[in-house]
Amino acid sequence: MTETAKTTNELAETIMKLRAEKYKDLPEALVEAILAVEESLPDDPNERLRQIRDLVEKHLAKK
Repeated sequence: MTETAKTTNELAETIMKLRAEKYKDLPEALVEAILAVEESLPDDPNERLRQIRDLVEKHLAKK
């Protein structure tokens, strides 16, 4: 495992732990989707932000 992959994995684990402890209403699938976008677009912050906004808006529209 590369150092970057290890750091990314540790970050994901930490975020999921915080979600489970403090933000139980936040769906795990949404957090996983946001993390996937973050990981897949490290060099394109505008597209990354657009995709994350889309994910959040879709989640909020379901409520």
